[in-house]
Amino acid sequence: MTKQELLKTHFGYDTFREGQEAVIDALLAGRDVLAVMPTGAGKSIILGALGLATGARADLAALRDNTRKCVVELSVEIDGMDLEGFFAENDLDYEPLTILRREILPSGKSRAFVNDTPVLLDTLGRLAGHLLDVHSQHQSLLLSRPAFRLGLVDRYAGNDVPRTQYRQRYEQYRALQKELEELSARRSELARTQDYNRYLLDELDKSDLKDPGEQEELESLVARLSHSQQVKEDLQAAWQQMDAEETGVLSRLSETLSLLRRAEAYLPPQDQLTARTESALIELKDITARVCSLVEESEDDPQLLQRATERLDLLYTLLRKHNAKDLSALIALRESLRGEVSGLEQLDERIDTLQQECAQAGQARAAASSALTQTRVEAAAALSEQITDTIHTLGMPHATFRIEVSSSDTFTAEGADSVRFLFSANLGQAPADVEKIASGGELSRVMLAVKYALARRAKLPSILFDEIDTGVSGEISDRMGSIMQDMSRHMQVIAITHLPQIASRGDLQYKVFKQESEGATLSRIALLSPEERTAELARMISGANITEAAMEHARELLRQNAKN
Repeated sequence: MTKQELLKTHFGYDTFREGQEAVIDALLAGRDVLAVMPTGAGKSIILGALGLATGARADLAALRDNTRKCVVELSVEIDGMDLEGFFAENDLDYEPLTILRREILPSGKSRAFVNDTPVLLDTLGRLAGHLLDVHSQHQSLLLSRPAFRLGLVDRYAGNDVPRTQYRQRYEQYRALQKELEELSARRSELARTQDYNRYLLDELDKSDLKDPGEQEELESLVARLSHSQQVKEDLQAAWQQMDAEETGVLSRLSETLSLLRRAEAYLPPQDQLTARTESALIELKDITARVCSLVEESEDDPQLLQRATERLDLLYTLLRKHNAKDLSALIALRESLRGEVSGLEQLDERIDTLQQECAQAGQARAAASSALTQTRVEAAAALSEQITDTIHTLGMPHATFRIEVSSSDTFTAEGADSVRFLFSANLGQAPADVEKIASGGELSRVMLAVKYALARRAKLPSILFDEIDTGVSGEISDRMGSIMQDMSRHMQVIAITHLPQIASRGDLQYKVFKQESEGATLSRIALLSPEERTAELARMISGANITEAAMEHARELLRQNAKN
């Protein structure tokens, strides 16, 4: 798709506005671009667009037409930056020319893409961190933030691997420590009831509960033994009535059978009275024999009755005590208590194991932290020296800059180190925290020195300076421009500035300005021709009334830049 087609598809315009196409061509060609923009001309639009493309929060208020979709794309050459691993880890297609795209919908929702693959904003932001460094006007204030200082040292040291190794050890220790704390709290809770639970378990174990039907059997046994004498007497009386020699039921039934046999010849055969009576007699004899046996077997057993009664009383007591409806519930309770008691013992074993594992993980964490500290100390020394040398070049010959790394016994996700940036601008002045002692112009120079040092270490394709020259002028601004020009030999440098000394250092110069059109004020950007560039530099030197001296000064600045 051509530039014109993309312009029509994504933005709805048929042609580029003045200067836009030249800017796009220059950026696509990978050339260094420097834009000179008056205050209020619309520089923030550029920063906002870059912010959106690199994962910043979307704000509909920044859009001129919030009824249409806004699309921002950023193309970056990443060949040779060792980012293949990042793309593989995040399941992204690696392309030497990578395109970051952000779409802001009228609803306020946004979508992010890397090479047309949808990604989370966090993923987009992490990738952008490898591609672009944006120095805003107020970034010098970040020097007071501990995390920022530590991050600068790590970035200079190339601590990606040691930090990853430490963080793994740190997270491993945290996970073990968290489990240990949770189990210890659980143990304390269980310990409060452990003695009572053990007492209840011992009581139930001693009761020897085995058969859920024991209660019913005991109740039957107690009832029988309690009435054994009466039962025996009743059985004897029944036996006598059945087996008395003349008056017993067996004797009378035998006589009845004899009478029926005598009359049998004269009775209807279908009645079978004789057979039926013989059957009844047999059954009655059997019953009589069994009753006789029961009489002989039945005897009083007070001791058995006492044991059964005592056992039944124990069961009744346990049922009431534990509010159990039956023996099955008591048996289930006993097993539950056994699990809790044994669980505490197992818990003690796990806690002992965890304590050992925590100790080992703590040692591994400390070792990884020490290794990380060592890299930071070494990097801090080299970075301090480099920054001090650059500050000297920027017109502070007696200034000193020292990075102090100190360790503590407190471990965080970033290690156990804290970093101080100590600065002294003058001879004989004791170094102090840079954010407390440095002026605005000095802070600008310190930040440039920091960025310069990092640019020479980190593989970063682009950097944008948003008025890093705040608070400086004259010779110092010229030296800052020289440093930025040197940085451009290894990376793309985009600078927003009001100073001609810096503006003249760029390969290309753009002007951002406001223009009224159809009742609306629009921000424009235009690539300056050599003649326009000379005039713009002269305007920056002398103001609205451009003098010949200013023009000559502008030409001299450009001639010096051409030599460099």
